[in-house]
Amino acid sequence: IEGIGRAGGAGLLWATSTATPARLSWVIAAAPLLAAAVVLTANRDCVRPGPPARAKDLSAALGWLLVGALLTGLMINIGPLAIRLLDAAEGEAGRFTSGLVIARIPLFGFQAVLAALLPSLAKLAAAGRIDEFRRRLQRLLVGLIVVGVVSVVGSAAAGPTLVDRLLNHQIGSRDMGIMAAVMAVMMLA
Repeated sequence: IEGIGRAGGAGLLWATSTATPARLSWVIAAAPLLAAAVVLTANRDCVRPGPPARAKDLSAALGWLLVGALLTGLMINIGPLAIRLLDAAEGEAGRFTSGLVIARIPLFGFQAVLAALLPSLAKLAAAGRIDEFRRRLQRLLVGLIVVGVVSVVGSAAAGPTLVDRLLNHQIGSRDMGIMAAVMAVMMLA
């Protein structure tokens, strides 16, 4: 839902010729709120109270989730910053970011799958059902490898055209393939 909100909002801005960085920023910021509203409306019992937990356990778990989320965000966004810091030629950071937008498409889908799978994997681990946990994790990894290979090949083949037509930058097939491979490795990690 969040991805559809982002893509749909960006498409609407593009179709109406009203796209600006500020408006696109608002679309990106509003998409998770839209997704939360839809999920809460469609599934009201998703916020029912769970079993009691000690504040110490919750704060440690939330702390690790926060650190993980921050490091993931850093990994995803460090490329354009590194290019800027390396004093690359004018426009290189923008060209790189344009390629990265296309290469990240599978990552957005993976985040939705991960959000759905993590609770069930956590329940299996907590219940001590390690064999089933391993089977599901192995299926997830095989699926990620397939998605990774398809995204590398697809990004190398169609990425340059998409970047040129949608984002008005030129980028090579090799660079698009490398960016998609990095995203695939990140999903596996």
